[in-house]
Amino acid sequence: MTRTLALLAPLALLGGCASPTPYEMSPDAESELAELLGDRVPGEPVSCLPPNVTSSTVIDERTVVYRFGGTRYLQTFNADCNGLDRIGHVLVIESPLGRTCSGDIAKVYETATGMYGGFCAFNDFIPYRDAD
Repeated sequence: MTRTLALLAPLALLGGCASPTPYEMSPDAESELAELLGDRVPGEPVSCLPPNVTSSTVIDERTVVYRFGGTRYLQTFNADCNGLDRIGHVLVIESPLGRTCSGDIAKVYETATGMYGGFCAFNDFIPYRDAD
């Protein structure tokens, strides 16, 4: 019995990774996101951010908006990037291509303790541009 449970445990973990966790953005986060995107319209998803993104804004543990010129790039992680929305926590991105792309891994770094907490993988980015 114990041996069977030991063999099934990794499968249960993999099953938990296979499907995204249900997610509902808080009203405050929705309001902040709407303010950042303004009247911009979404475009086709892109795999990578431009190399010189100027800034980013963390909305919540699943949502970050990156800025490059007038374009905003929306990143929504499949699962919480635990601790990302807390003061004193920053996102450290491991990017083999030198720019942030879908599939790259990000870790949440707590500046006060010097320790890493949550982590997450990037999805495609949704660019929001001014309406023509």
